[in-house]
Amino acid sequence: MGRTSQHPIPVEIIKAAIDGDSDALSMVCDHYQKYIRYLSIRPVELSGGRKCLRVDEDMCLRLKAKLLTSIVTSFSILPK
Repeated sequence: MGRTSQHPIPVEIIKAAIDGDSDALSMVCDHYQKYIRYLSIRPVELSGGRKCLRVDEDMCLRLKAKLLTSIVTSFSILPK
């Protein structure tokens, strides 16, 4: 996956997410949605032996849950 032109998440939103603000957590999830879906791509074998790539929705949910848990329990902002 190449670089995107997406802007970084503002520090105020990160601080709010660390404090458990649901809107801020949603913004962080939305920010990483494309990357999470990219990480969740798995090969699937179709009838006739053909293979294709599909997004594993279970893996998407696991990655989102891990992201949110990590933000609330162990994120910290380092001083400059």
